[in-house]
Amino acid sequence: MILTISDKVKGEGNTQSTRDRKAARDEPKVQIIYTLRNSSIEITAATEAKADGEQDMINTVSKRVNEGDQRVIEIGPSAKIKQLRQAIRDDLGIKEKISLKLYVPVSADQQKAKVASAEDQEEVKEGDNPPMRLDYLMEDGDAVLVDDKLAIKETPLIENKDKLQVEVVIKVSIDVQGKGKGYSASIDVSPDAAILSTLKSRLSFFKTFFYQRRMQLYIVSKDQSVAPVLIDDLNKTFKEWNLKEDGCMLQLREPGKSKNAY
Repeated sequence: MILTISDKVKGEGNTQSTRDRKAARDEPKVQIIYTLRNSSIEITAATEAKADGEQDMINTVSKRVNEGDQRVIEIGPSAKIKQLRQAIRDDLGIKEKISLKLYVPVSADQQKAKVASAEDQEEVKEGDNPPMRLDYLMEDGDAVLVDDKLAIKETPLIENKDKLQVEVVIKVSIDVQGKGKGYSASIDVSPDAAILSTLKSRLSFFKTFFYQRRMQLYIVSKDQSVAPVLIDDLNKTFKEWNLKEDGCMLQLREPGKSKNAY
């Protein structure tokens, strides 16, 4: 009898969880229209072609998606931002370890209206949409969605489904050889951006050590298994120096102490 009761309780819990997942899966999808921001990307699509008397053949077609080009995905409003990022990665065919920054325009009135206040924390009645939360950062007048655990319907995106902007970025860390953490940083950069102009505008210590101390910039590896590579042309882009994925590491070094030394 005890076993029977335990199984029943366990089953009820699983049934509720299953219902929740099914509801999210079966909910009507919304169209999200997005454009690339400050970036472009080459995508490869596979198409099938069949010739008489021959087997199906798979052809690949490359296409460049440029800044401002509109693309559309369909996704449920209960989907998390993490799932939205993955849907965009799939749509663009991104396989590399790169990051996507999601921007949504937010008016001043929207910011005031959606501030998480005590009233927002009141119990939400069944069937009502949860209050929009301010789990995002403001950048250049737009909201940057940073909380991957939020549902789409909990963010400003639900009211601006045709205004999403996506920036393809890589996470790059940079430090100064022999200096402490005060001279290190991790920044998001566009792979298509020029290295020199990016570091000059983003890092104050870069200008000090590169121009005043005459240090040189090197690509280094985390496990020190590869000899440092001198970047002798900083007007080239990160991509042109094969810096295409998250986790790239740069280091400023004095010329006399740079050869193979960490």
